[in-house]
Amino acid sequence: MHTVKGIDAGLDAQRLGLLAAWREAQDLYSETERAALDLAETVTELPGQEDQHVSQLMSHHVLTDEQYSAVQWLAITMNVTNRISILSHHPVKRRAPKA
Repeated sequence: MHTVKGIDAGLDAQRLGLLAAWREAQDLYSETERAALDLAETVTELPGQEDQHVSQLMSHHVLTDEQYSAVQWLAITMNVTNRISILSHHPVKRRAPKA
């Protein structure tokens, strides 16, 4: 759903397709985008405290206070929504092909 909506909104299909490999495809993403992605992954994965601290310091060095807060809140909100969907056994429906 999000991929289709992103492409429909004008996001680059290559950047979107390589998002899961953003660390390996760093040339496609700005320093700000990489900082946001790293922080979002940290919020999602909750690594050890030292790794959390490094990620937070490095991200906060690049992002403004507003961006830093927005990334954290968006990642938290997305994680909660995904967990509710998973725990409620929300079925994933196959999308009908476009004509």
